[in-house]
Amino acid sequence: MPNLKLSSILLLFTFASIKSNAQKNVHWGVFGGVNFASISGSAPFTFQKDSKSNTTYHFGISSEIYLKNNFYLQPELYHSVAGFKSKTGDQFRFYYFNLPILLKYKISHTGLGVFAGPQYGLLTSAIDRIEPMGTSVDIKENYRKNDFSGLFGVEYYTKFGLGISAQYQLGFTNIYKTAYSSDAARNRVFTISIGYRF
Repeated sequence: MPNLKLSSILLLFTFASIKSNAQKNVHWGVFGGVNFASISGSAPFTFQKDSKSNTTYHFGISSEIYLKNNFYLQPELYHSVAGFKSKTGDQFRFYYFNLPILLKYKISHTGLGVFAGPQYGLLTSAIDRIEPMGTSVDIKENYRKNDFSGLFGVEYYTKFGLGISAQYQLGFTNIYKTAYSSDAARNRVFTISIGYRF
Protein backbone atom coordinates (compact mmCIF):
# COMPACT_ATOMS: atom_id res chain seq x y z
CA MET A 1 0.00 0.00 0.00
CA PRO A 2 2.81 2.52 0.81
CA ASN A 3 4.39 1.70 -2.56
CA LEU A 4 1.05 2.36 -4.26
CA LYS A 5 0.71 5.71 -2.48
CA LEU A 6 4.28 6.65 -3.39
CA SER A 7 3.74 5.64 -7.01
CA SER A 8 0.55 7.71 -7.14
CA ILE A 9 2.34 10.76 -5.69
CA LEU A 10 5.22 10.39 -8.17
CA LEU A 11 2.78 9.97 -11.04
CA LEU A 12 0.87 13.11 -10.05
CA PHE A 13 4.10 15.06 -9.61
CA THR A 14 5.40 13.90 -13.00
CA PHE A 15 2.13 14.83 -14.69
CA ALA A 16 2.12 18.25 -13.02
CA SER A 17 5.72 18.86 -14.10
CA ILE A 18 5.03 17.86 -17.69
CA LYS A 19 1.91 20.03 -17.74
CA SER A 20 3.81 23.00 -16.29
CA ASN A 21 6.73 22.67 -18.71
CA ALA A 22 4.55 22.05 -21.74
CA GLN A 23 1.94 24.70 -21.05
CA LYS A 24 3.76 27.35 -23.06
CA ASN A 25 3.91 24.94 -26.01
CA VAL A 26 0.21 24.06 -25.98
CA HIS A 27 -2.65 26.08 -27.46
CA TRP A 28 -6.33 25.24 -27.16
CA GLY A 29 -8.98 26.00 -29.71
CA VAL A 30 -12.63 25.82 -30.65
CA PHE A 31 -14.00 25.35 -34.15
CA GLY A 32 -17.15 24.67 -36.13
CA GLY A 33 -18.47 24.76 -39.64
CA VAL A 34 -20.11 23.02 -42.54
CA ASN A 35 -19.84 19.45 -43.84
CA PHE A 36 -20.45 18.20 -47.36
CA ALA A 37 -21.11 14.56 -46.56
CA SER A 38 -21.45 11.62 -48.93
CA ILE A 39 -20.69 7.91 -49.12
CA SER A 40 -18.62 5.62 -51.27
CA GLY A 41 -19.42 1.95 -51.75
CA SER A 42 -19.00 -1.16 -53.82
CA ALA A 43 -21.46 -2.42 -56.46
CA PRO A 44 -24.26 -3.24 -56.33
CA PHE A 45 -24.57 -0.47 -53.74
CA THR A 46 -27.74 1.20 -55.03
CA PHE A 47 -27.66 4.23 -52.75
CA GLN A 48 -24.24 5.27 -54.00
CA LYS A 49 -25.50 5.41 -57.59
CA ASP A 50 -28.65 7.33 -56.66
CA SER A 51 -27.33 9.53 -53.83
CA LYS A 52 -25.81 12.98 -53.57
CA SER A 53 -23.98 15.07 -51.01
CA ASN A 54 -25.81 16.19 -47.88
CA THR A 55 -24.92 19.51 -46.22
CA THR A 56 -24.53 19.11 -42.44
CA TYR A 57 -22.44 20.59 -39.61
CA HIS A 58 -19.72 19.99 -37.03
CA PHE A 59 -18.26 21.67 -33.91
CA GLY A 60 -15.61 20.82 -31.36
CA ILE A 61 -12.40 21.56 -29.47
CA SER A 62 -8.74 21.03 -30.28
CA SER A 63 -5.28 21.31 -28.80
CA GLU A 64 -2.06 22.16 -30.61
CA ILE A 65 1.12 20.74 -29.06
CA TYR A 66 4.49 21.88 -30.35
CA LEU A 67 6.97 19.07 -31.04
CA LYS A 68 10.01 20.43 -32.92
CA ASN A 69 11.09 21.85 -36.28
CA ASN A 70 7.64 23.35 -37.01
CA PHE A 71 5.86 20.03 -36.35
CA TYR A 72 2.83 19.87 -34.06
CA LEU A 73 0.56 17.20 -32.63
CA GLN A 74 -3.11 18.18 -32.86
CA PRO A 75 -5.68 16.01 -31.02
CA GLU A 76 -9.31 17.03 -31.46
CA LEU A 77 -12.72 16.03 -30.15
CA TYR A 78 -15.73 17.09 -32.17
CA HIS A 79 -19.33 16.28 -33.00
CA SER A 80 -19.99 15.76 -36.70
CA VAL A 81 -22.88 14.70 -38.91
CA ALA A 82 -22.03 12.42 -41.86
CA GLY A 83 -24.44 10.77 -44.30
CA PHE A 84 -25.99 11.42 -47.69
CA LYS A 85 -29.16 12.43 -49.48
CA SER A 86 -31.07 9.95 -51.65
CA LYS A 87 -32.45 10.61 -55.11
CA THR A 88 -35.95 10.87 -53.62
CA GLY A 89 -34.81 13.56 -51.16
CA ASP A 90 -34.55 11.37 -48.05
CA GLN A 91 -31.75 12.49 -45.71
CA PHE A 92 -29.61 9.80 -44.08
CA ARG A 93 -27.76 11.41 -41.17
CA PHE A 94 -25.10 9.68 -39.06
CA TYR A 95 -24.15 11.49 -35.84
CA TYR A 96 -20.60 10.88 -34.57
CA PHE A 97 -18.23 11.95 -31.85
CA ASN A 98 -14.86 11.99 -33.62
CA LEU A 99 -11.37 11.81 -32.13
CA PRO A 100 -8.59 12.51 -34.66
CA ILE A 101 -4.88 12.57 -33.79
CA LEU A 102 -3.23 14.78 -36.40
CA LEU A 103 0.39 15.53 -37.23
CA LYS A 104 0.75 19.09 -38.50
CA TYR A 105 3.51 21.04 -40.19
CA LYS A 106 3.44 24.85 -40.10
CA ILE A 107 5.17 26.97 -42.72
CA SER A 108 7.12 29.62 -40.82
CA HIS A 109 5.80 33.21 -40.77
CA THR A 110 2.85 32.45 -43.05
CA GLY A 111 0.03 31.19 -40.80
CA LEU A 112 -0.32 28.20 -43.14
CA GLY A 113 -0.29 24.59 -41.99
CA VAL A 114 -0.88 21.15 -43.48
CA PHE A 115 -2.01 18.15 -41.45
CA ALA A 116 -2.94 14.49 -41.68
CA GLY A 117 -3.69 11.60 -39.37
CA PRO A 118 -6.07 8.85 -38.24
CA GLN A 119 -9.52 9.37 -36.75
CA TYR A 120 -11.81 7.24 -34.59
CA GLY A 121 -15.55 7.92 -34.74
CA LEU A 122 -18.26 6.74 -32.33
CA LEU A 123 -21.75 6.59 -33.83
CA THR A 124 -24.29 8.02 -31.38
CA SER A 125 -27.36 8.22 -33.64
CA ALA A 126 -28.49 7.43 -37.19
CA ILE A 127 -31.64 8.91 -38.68
CA ASP A 128 -33.47 8.50 -41.99
CA ARG A 129 -35.56 11.62 -42.55
CA ILE A 130 -38.22 10.63 -45.07
CA GLU A 131 -39.39 13.35 -47.44
CA PRO A 132 -41.79 14.95 -48.18
CA MET A 133 -43.53 13.80 -44.98
CA GLY A 134 -40.66 14.90 -42.75
CA THR A 135 -40.85 11.69 -40.70
CA SER A 136 -37.66 10.61 -38.93
CA VAL A 137 -36.86 6.89 -38.53
CA ASP A 138 -34.18 5.56 -36.17
CA ILE A 139 -31.84 3.35 -38.24
CA LYS A 140 -28.86 3.14 -35.85
CA GLU A 141 -29.18 -0.63 -35.42
CA ASN A 142 -28.27 -1.10 -39.11
CA TYR A 143 -24.87 0.63 -38.78
CA ARG A 144 -21.60 -0.13 -37.03
CA LYS A 145 -20.82 1.78 -33.86
CA ASN A 146 -17.10 2.26 -34.64
CA ASP A 147 -15.76 4.12 -37.67
CA PHE A 148 -12.09 4.53 -38.60
CA SER A 149 -10.96 7.16 -41.11
CA GLY A 150 -8.00 9.09 -42.39
CA LEU A 151 -7.99 12.91 -42.40
CA PHE A 152 -5.88 15.38 -44.34
CA GLY A 153 -6.22 19.11 -44.85
CA VAL A 154 -4.85 22.65 -44.74
CA GLU A 155 -5.34 25.63 -42.44
CA TYR A 156 -4.62 29.32 -42.19
CA TYR A 157 -4.55 31.12 -38.83
CA THR A 158 -3.87 34.78 -38.17
CA LYS A 159 -1.67 36.07 -35.35
CA PHE A 160 -4.89 37.03 -33.54
CA GLY A 161 -5.96 33.37 -33.28
CA LEU A 162 -8.72 33.42 -35.90
CA GLY A 163 -8.47 30.85 -38.65
CA ILE A 164 -10.04 28.79 -41.38
CA SER A 165 -9.36 25.21 -42.39
CA ALA A 166 -10.48 22.66 -44.96
CA GLN A 167 -10.14 18.91 -44.59
CA TYR A 168 -11.27 15.65 -46.16
CA GLN A 169 -12.35 12.54 -44.27
CA LEU A 170 -11.65 9.27 -46.07
CA GLY A 171 -13.56 6.49 -44.33
CA PHE A 172 -11.92 3.06 -44.06
CA THR A 173 -14.73 1.21 -42.27
CA ASN A 174 -17.75 -0.38 -43.92
CA ILE A 175 -20.40 1.41 -41.85
CA TYR A 176 -23.07 -1.21 -42.67
CA LYS A 177 -23.55 -4.15 -40.34
CA THR A 178 -23.12 -7.40 -42.27
CA ALA A 179 -26.50 -8.66 -41.08
CA TYR A 180 -28.18 -5.61 -42.63
CA SER A 181 -26.51 -5.57 -46.04
CA SER A 182 -23.76 -7.34 -48.00
CA ASP A 183 -22.94 -4.03 -49.70
CA ALA A 184 -20.12 -1.78 -48.51
CA ALA A 185 -20.52 1.90 -47.60
CA ARG A 186 -17.81 4.25 -46.33
CA ASN A 187 -18.07 7.82 -45.12
CA ARG A 188 -16.68 10.67 -47.21
CA VAL A 189 -16.84 14.14 -45.66
CA PHE A 190 -15.39 17.43 -46.93
CA THR A 191 -15.28 19.98 -44.12
CA ILE A 192 -14.78 23.75 -43.92
CA SER A 193 -14.20 25.16 -40.43
CA ILE A 194 -13.86 28.54 -38.77
CA GLY A 195 -11.84 28.45 -35.56
CA TYR A 196 -10.27 30.40 -32.74
CA ARG A 197 -7.04 29.33 -31.04
CA PHE A 198 -5.83 30.75 -27.73
